[in-house]
Amino acid sequence: MDPALAASSLGELVAEFDRRDQAFSDIELEVAPLDVGGDYACAEWSVTMTHSGPLALAGGEVVEPTGARITVNGATVAEFRGDRICSLRQYWDELAVFEQIGLMADDGA
Repeated sequence: MDPALAASSLGELVAEFDRRDQAFSDIELEVAPLDVGGDYACAEWSVTMTHSGPLALAGGEVVEPTGARITVNGATVAEFRGDRICSLRQYWDELAVFEQIGLMADDGA
């Protein structure tokens, strides 16, 4: 499984968050640390948010706001070099977002 978000520099991380920043609002985040020690830290998380702005898809299409309240669960792994993060990976089911905002057909459709 490839990470849904990977960044190897602060600039890459900021650019990725800026790209997604306008599509969702009313964000609530819950985090549970799993393992923190040595050069790695890992946490599971759950984010609940409202689809309140345009969502740009990889193919250039844009999904207009649906107002849907969605929940996504995932995990984040941070690798440290000294006291700084040198690598960050996040894993979650991106299709869960598409399902909850109505982009995926129901099984019976």
